Amino acid sequence: MEGTAIRVLKRTLNPFSTLRPRSSLSFLQLSSRRASTTSTARPSTTVGTHPALQRRGPALQPRLPSVTNWPWRQIPSPSPDTTVLERTVFARPSDFSPPLLLFAAGVWGLFVISWYSLPDPPKRELTEEEKANIEAEHAKAGFWLQLGNRVSGSVYSSAQPILMGGVSLILAGFLIASTRIATRITMVQMRPVNGSGEGKTFLKMTTVGHEMVKRVIKPKKVRIEDCSAYFPSAERATTVRLRVLKPDGQPFKYTLDRFPYNLDFREIKEDYNVVDKEIVLSIPRLQQTFGAILKGKPDYAKAPL
Repeated sequence: MEGTAIRVLKRTLNPFSTLRPRSSLSFLQLSSRRASTTSTARPSTTVGTHPALQRRGPALQPRLPSVTNWPWRQIPSPSPDTTVLERTVFARPSDFSPPLLLFAAGVWGLFVISWYSLPDPPKRELTEEEKANIEAEHAKAGFWLQLGNRVSGSVYSSAQPILMGGVSLILAGFLIASTRIATRITMVQMRPVNGSGEGKTFLKMTTVGHEMVKRVIKPKKVRIEDCSAYFPSAERATTVRLRVLKPDGQPFKYTLDRFPYNLDFREIKEDYNVVDKEIVLSIPRLQQTFGAILKGKPDYAKAPL
C-alpha cells in the first residue's frame, strides 16, 4: 500500500511523465531510419550536402519530383500529325534588361564608328619664329619637366584609342558572356498523334543573348544525353554549370560551347519586378533530367566514350 501511494504521489507531482506519448520515441526511430536510407541511396558528393541547398531551405531538397508537381503542358505543334508537350526544367529571369545591354552596345558602336569616320582637323604649320621659341623654352626646361612633357604628350595621343578599345572590349565581353547565361530550359517531347512511330525528347535552352534579339534567334535545341551538369569547386557556389558536349562525350574546342552555361540559383531580389515572369529554381528537376549533380568540373578525358 505504501509503495502504491508513493507511485501515485510521484505521478501527481510530475504530470509530464503521464502526458508524454510513447509514440514520439518510435517516431524518432523511424525518422532516423529514413534518413539513413536516403543517405545511403545517394553518394555524399551529390548536391544533397551542398551549401546552396542548405541555405535555400526545403524548397530545394534533393527529392525527385513526381508527375503531379512537374506536369507536362501541351504547346502548339508545327504539324497536325504531331503532339508537342513541354515542361520547364529551369527558369530565372536575368537581373538586368537584355535589350538595354544590346542598346548600350549599339550606341557605343555607332559612337566609335562616327568618331573614326570624322575627318582629322586641319593642321597649321608652325612659323620659323614659333619653332625658335619652342626650342628656346625646351632648352631652358629642366630634365624632369622635359620628361613630364614627353609623358603627357604620349598619354594624350594614345588615350583615345586605349579608352575606346578598352570600353569596346568590355562591352564585347558582356555580349559574349550573356550567351552563356541560361534564363530558361524546357524539356520538349514530340510524338505522333496516332501513336505509331517513335517520339523524341530534347531540351530548348534560352539565354540572355536570345532575349536581346527576340523573334530573331530561336532557343537552342540540345540533346539531353549531350549535357553534363555540375557545381563549381567553390565552397559556397550558388550556380550550376551546364556543359554541352559532343556526341562522343568530349567538349567542344572551337565554338562557344567550349564554355559552360550558367544556371543562377541565387535568391531573386525585388520580386515585385518579376511578377509576370516564370521562375523555376529546382535542383530535383535538374537531377531528374541530367542525373546526380556533382561538385567540381568532371574530367571528360577520362569519361568513357
